[in-house]
Amino acid sequence: MRLDDPASLRRTMLRLMLGALAATGALAVIAVLAPRGMEPYRMIGTAVATAVGSALLARSCRLLDSEKTRRAGLLEMLLIFVQFILVFLALWDPSQSQESMAPTALLFPVVAVPALVFFHFRSRPGGRLAADVGIALCAAAYAWFLAAIWTNFPGDSYWITGWLTLCTAFVAAANLGGFGTDQRHWRWIGVAAAVAAFALGLYDVRNNFNQTDNLFVALATLAILVGHANLLSLCNLKPAYAWLRWATIVCAWIGGSIFDYAIITRTDFDQLVRGGMAAAICASCGTIAIALLLTFNRKVLPVREVLDLSELTLICPICRKKQTIAVSESSATAVCDGCGINFAIQLRLPRCPKCDYSLLMLKSDRCPECGTPIAANPAPIAPSGIP
Repeated sequence: MRLDDPASLRRTMLRLMLGALAATGALAVIAVLAPRGMEPYRMIGTAVATAVGSALLARSCRLLDSEKTRRAGLLEMLLIFVQFILVFLALWDPSQSQESMAPTALLFPVVAVPALVFFHFRSRPGGRLAADVGIALCAAAYAWFLAAIWTNFPGDSYWITGWLTLCTAFVAAANLGGFGTDQRHWRWIGVAAAVAAFALGLYDVRNNFNQTDNLFVALATLAILVGHANLLSLCNLKPAYAWLRWATIVCAWIGGSIFDYAIITRTDFDQLVRGGMAAAICASCGTIAIALLLTFNRKVLPVREVLDLSELTLICPICRKKQTIAVSESSATAVCDGCGINFAIQLRLPRCPKCDYSLLMLKSDRCPECGTPIAANPAPIAPSGIP
């Protein structure tokens, strides 16, 4: 099996999934027919875990077709496999330590999913440093969780440290997004606030007192608000929606400031708290609206529209006049309005030279059907010349 061959990877995954589904059916039958002493819940749990793992692997196979997402797809498959092993050990552990294996398996996706998201954004412009920091903190958080589960250390300090580390991963990554691609140096205010809040949190956990609670709340809120503003600044919105970005940022800062004031001063002014909640809800709605705008405003040309083109816009190579010509039956013919040169253009779908599979809008370097390497720049048809 070649890791750079999506067809080979998909065939291997298909065999594994079919074998897993066959084992799922066999275990289900055995669980029904087995005597009570054989604990059917183990076999049923293994069958369910296998079925869920197969479904997740089927989804991750889609990431193998593109060179840009292939590494993320392979990492996702690895994490799914590790999760399946942890669940299997929790069900069949011979040492009867399910009390430790069960939370170990349950907490793995809590850190694996964010780490996978960070890894996916690692290839984006300005996302490398943010992703590396996020992945490292996710791994550290899981290490704290394992220490809390397996060492039976008295108190909740290991658990609190793990959750604090995981939350810091999100905040730090949000502040570091876009590093190296712009001049938003104010992001370092959020980074410094996140580091200081994390250090204060660890100090309080280790010393078991809460003398720095107010400062911790203020620093954590500052880091979250700066990270939120940084992420919204990275969103490429149309000029008509620029007001939405600023309104969302302002609402977030108003809500955060009110909540900080209410917590630090321990005020019970109901109207003030309601105002902070309203501002926070408006900021949440604005953030979701920006995400929807980015999703639905993508310039994606459906295959049907490519095949049913009715016109073609081009620039004449002689007089440089821009003009639109009609397309009929996958070809375009016209006479230039400026210099009179004749155009004869043929439109053809890109296809695999081996299996004739359509390669339209393909981003991979290989055919997703048969795995044949595809030239990055296929040789054009030789021009017939101008008489």
